[in-house]
Order: sequence, then structure tokens, then C-alpha cells
Amino acid sequence: MCNVKLAIRVRSKNKNNDRTPEASKESSNRNNRLSDSEDLDKNENRKPVAYAGPEQIVYEGSKITLEGSCNLDSEKHPNRDISYAWELEANHTNTMHAELDNPNIKNPSFYAPYVEFDSNKGQSNNPYTTLTFKLVVTDKNTGLSSDPSRVTIIVKMIQRALILQGGGALGAYELGVYRALCERLIEKDKSDGTRKNRPLFDIIAGASIGALNAALIVHSIKKGMNEIIQRDGKVKDTDIPTVWERSVTELTDFWCDITKSFPWFNTDLFKMPWNWANEISKSWLENYDKYFAKYSPPLDLKTNYLNPFYLFFRPEMYAPIATGESARRYFSWLYYPYMIPMHGITPNFVQPDTRFFLGIPSFARFSNSPLIETVTQHYWNADKEPIRTSFENGEPRLLLVGVDVLDATSAVTFDSYLCETRYDDGRKNIQNNKETKNEHILNYHDGITMQHVRASMSPNLALEESKLRDEIKNETRYFWDGAYLSNTPLRELLHLHRYYWYNKKKDEYSKANTKEGMKENTDVDEKKTTWHVPHLEIYIINLYPTIEKRVDPPKDADTIQDRELDIRFHDKTKYDKKVAEMITDYLILHGQIKNLAMKYIDPFDKTKVKDFEKDYERLLEDDKQTHSSKRSASEKRKFRDLIEGRFDVTRVVYIDREDDRDTIFGKAADFSRESIMNLEKEGYNDTQKAIQEYAGLIVSKEGSYKIPIGKITESSV
Repeated sequence: MCNVKLAIRVRSKNKNNDRTPEASKESSNRNNRLSDSEDLDKNENRKPVAYAGPEQIVYEGSKITLEGSCNLDSEKHPNRDISYAWELEANHTNTMHAELDNPNIKNPSFYAPYVEFDSNKGQSNNPYTTLTFKLVVTDKNTGLSSDPSRVTIIVKMIQRALILQGGGALGAYELGVYRALCERLIEKDKSDGTRKNRPLFDIIAGASIGALNAALIVHSIKKGMNEIIQRDGKVKDTDIPTVWERSVTELTDFWCDITKSFPWFNTDLFKMPWNWANEISKSWLENYDKYFAKYSPPLDLKTNYLNPFYLFFRPEMYAPIATGESARRYFSWLYYPYMIPMHGITPNFVQPDTRFFLGIPSFARFSNSPLIETVTQHYWNADKEPIRTSFENGEPRLLLVGVDVLDATSAVTFDSYLCETRYDDGRKNIQNNKETKNEHILNYHDGITMQHVRASMSPNLALEESKLRDEIKNETRYFWDGAYLSNTPLRELLHLHRYYWYNKKKDEYSKANTKEGMKENTDVDEKKTTWHVPHLEIYIINLYPTIEKRVDPPKDADTIQDRELDIRFHDKTKYDKKVAEMITDYLILHGQIKNLAMKYIDPFDKTKVKDFEKDYERLLEDDKQTHSSKRSASEKRKFRDLIEGRFDVTRVVYIDREDDRDTIFGKAADFSRESIMNLEKEGYNDTQKAIQEYAGLIVSKEGSYKIPIGKITESSV
């Protein structure tokens, strides 16, 4: 044993003593490498870790604060020896610039740029852009810097939408509103310089006469842009206001052409006797009411229902004689259909009762074919110029709403972007004890035509049937006026806005990449192909007043029926607006909770962050815990569907028309030039008042920019 140990010792000693210079050098280098590796490990452990903060989805033009942090610098224990360096990374697909107020602080701020748009670039336009900021943190004591941490800021475009109600002749009010909005928004965009090359309104939706107004506006815009391209080769930023001004002028000309002047009803000789009679009747009814209340018994129909004179003498059965202005409107409404040549509607035709033979109640029909002919002959040859528009070309989206007569499950919306309409078939389709999706599909590949406009503005009294072909089911669908189901198509607009940007565009992108292979595009998440839906700023024109300023309820047949129309067709979107705002609040809460979770699991621990992201993605794909469904009961909604593809309604501007004391039941059919001119003026003035409530829309106290009025003037009456 001792010999062995000795031998070992001797051998060890001899090895050390017998080293060559080369062997000693190699050993020294090995020791140096081990020492450097240990130092490197120590430096890695001492190296700061940067976190650039969570992804943010923001409005264009809004102030943004970056939420940087470092593992060596916390709110409770601030470290002054830590320095921050932020940098906006260059991106060949994004040329927009954002300037930080101080790139060397923990939480710098900047104003999100406005999303660039150029109609001449076509498919390369996106409604959002991404900014990537890089953060590097340095420890001044050790001189060590962190690995770069990056954060993505998604800046989404705010699109403008205009919603036009149905209301027959009241559509002239929309003309005045449209003129005022164009003036103020053109002036604002020129002053801000932020919406270059972008349309004044990105979406225009309408029902009934609002659908016709919307179609004429979009057609004028599309035609004007095409003419500029043919003449100059491209559309410049300075051309945009001119194109929209022209749409105002052409819409004004249309309304002037369908009106008729009744000067004999607008004279003092006609109005003064009515006004005198009105004052006398009001005074007489006031005294009679006091007398009757004092000397007559209360109303008792149980014992007097067979007495033909019982109700005849009661004052509540009477109303004052009409004023001169009310009489002018009333007789203008009655005479207008008989004026030759016809440009609006035909006289009423009482349909015979071949079912019960009594004709009670009487049922009068009419035709709006003269209105359609006026449009197609002078303003829009719909057969040759169907309306098909696209975002990439800078053209507004046209949405028209109608009602399927035989299936009123939901409103039917015609879309100039999709050129296809899908809506649920209300009939249940049960297969294997499961309800399956059943849809009506209407294709119009060339674009929206007068058939679709007519489907949106055909009341139940119209003589002509409005019908379209469902080629998939090989059946004909019949349509009535969209105002019956959705006179203010806000819900339809919100639904199709998300569907187009989140579903349709994502599918198109996926199919394109499947065929061509994935291309580098930093604006699209290649794993999820998520398209970010632009936010909306909405302008709603209400033609039927929600609130009446009168003290007493209506009593006579005319005012009762007039108020009934107001209640049936007035704006009912306040609840939809609240729901949209509540969804936005929930999404903000979801984002804040996610960021809070990231904060407490330690964002500097990459392993924990990855585990959290995996569990989070697994939760989003879960459809077993959700209670809601998609468009039909057969499509279960995932949590991801609740989070992704959502957008904010940043502002809703309501322009509300009010009835005056001279209103009549036939106000929607009074196409007299006097009434149309007054409605246009009211719409213009009401818009100026509405804009004053929104500071962001005010450029100057008195708008300096004016669009020429055109044909509808005092001198034309």
C-alpha cells in the first residue's frame, strides 16, 4: 500500500517537474479560459435585464407613454445608476416617424402618428401600422448593458362613418347636414394636415331615402376619382376636397330636380285666413273646455257607447284649426303627386278589397318609379355604373339596409366592399339533433345597383315588388323598406365593419400566403394573421324626433298619426352605443389585468413569461366555457373571438331634427320646394350647433370654408 502511494506521489511529482514549455503554456491558457468563463458568468448574472413593456393598441394622434422597466430599478427601490436608451427601429414597410419627448428616461412619451394612406398605392394600404421600440438598459456601476427588449405599438386608423335615416322628403334635411359636415371636416383636415389622401367619410350607410342619398354620394365620389385618374394619372391630396364638394353639389341638384314649387300656397292671401282661424279656434276651445269641465259629467263610454252625439260634443275630440304654414305643407303634400312631369311619387291608388269586400280600412298604394327614373336618367346610370368600391383605392364603403319580407329575422345589408350579402335564414335546420347554419346568399359581383337601392326604399304601400335572386338556393327574395327594421343602421354597420377587417381580410391574407408563400410583412402577425380593425367616429342624422316639446299629447288624427311615425322610426341606437362603449371598457379591463399579471409573475423571468403566454393562448382557444355563439347556434364562440378584432367607437355625433308646431302627418311626402329648402337650412344650422359640442371638430368659431349652395336658394322659390 505504501509503495503504491509512493509510486503515485513520485509519478505526480515527476509529471510536474518534467513539463515542457509548450505544456506549461497550454496549461496557463486553459486556466485563463476558465477564469474568463467564470468572469463572464458573473457578468451575465450582474447584467441588467430590460423590459420594454406590454404591447399597446392606440389611436392615431393620441399621446402614448412607453412602460419600460429594469430588474435593478423598481418603484420601491429606484436605482439612479441605471440609464435607459429608447430607439424607434427602422422598418422598410413603415416610413412613419414618432419622436420621443426624452429617449433616455424610463417612461418616455410620444404622439402616435396618423396612419399614412395613398390611394395610388392600392393593396399596400393598411388601416393600421406598427411601431417597434427597442429598449437597452445600462448599469453605470458595472458598465454592463442589457440585451435589447422590444415593444410593439399598434396605431389604428380612426375611420369616419355617416349614417342616414329614412324619411322620404325629410331626406332634404340630410342634404343640409351633409353640406355642413363636409365644410367643417374639410376645413379641419386641411388645418390639421393629418388625413392626407383619405376620404372624408370612410363609410356611408343608409336606409330608405337615406340609402338613396348614400348611393348618390358614393357614386359621385367614385366617378369623380375615376375622372381625375383618367385625366392626371393619379389622385392627389388636393383633389380630395374637390371630389367631395362635387358630391354636395350633385346631391343638391338632385333634390332640386324632384321638388315642385307651390307659390300660391306660400302667400299671405292663403296663410292669413288660416292663421286667423287658428287663433279664434284656440280661444274658443279653451273656453269651451273650461265650460264643459264645469258643467258636464266625466267620460263614461260604458253607458253611452250607442249615443252617436255623446263624443261629438266632448272638447277632447277637437283640435285647433291648422296654422297657415301647416295648411301650406298639407296641401302641398296632397297636390305634389299630381304635378306633371312626375319626379317623385305617383298619386295614391285605392286597392279594391276583394277579400272581405268592405274596404275597411281603405288601403292606398303608390309608386316611386318617377323618383327612380329621375335618378337613373340624370344622376346615376346604375346598370352601366354599379357601385363597387374598395378601401385600397380610397373610396367610401356603401352600406344599404333592407328587410326580407318573408324572413325578418335580421336586417339585410348590401355592401359595396364585399358585393355579397349573407343573412340568417330564420327557419331552423335540424340535422342529427343539431341545429346547423342556414343562410340566404345574394351575390352582386359587379356592385350595388338600383335594384339594391330600391330594396332599401320600398315601403309596403309601393306598387312594384322589389326582389333579388338567391342563386345558391335558387329562390327569389322579396324586400321592403329597411326603415321598418333598422332605420338607423348602426348595429349593421358595426357588425360588418368588424367582419370585413377581421374575418374577410384575414381570410384573404391567409389564402394569398398559402398560394404565394409567406412574405415578410411586419404589419401582420404571421402566426395568427390577425388584422387590426380600425376605430370608428360616427355621425348619425336623426330625421324623426325622439322627444316632442309640446306639453299636451296629440289629439287630432293628423298629429296622432304623425307622432306614431316618429315613435316607429326614431333613432333607437342609444343602447347599441352603450353596449359598444361597455365592450370597449371590458377590453381595456382585460388588457390591464393581463399587464397586471405580467407584472406580478416577474416580466424579467423569461421562463415564467413563456409559461404564462402558453396558458393564456390555451385559454383563448377554449370554447367550452363560453355561453355565447356566433352568427348561429352551431358556431360556438371562443374567448379569442371576444378579445381579438375589436375596435373602439371613439365618438358618436348626433344631429337631431326637431318637429316645429306646424308639423303634419304627411311631412315625409311633402316635396314642395319651400319645404325642401327649409329642411336643408335646418339641417345645416343644426349641424353647426351640434359641432359646437365637440371641441375636436371646431376649427374656428365661424367656419370660413363654404361650399356653394347651388340650386336650392331663396330665388329659386
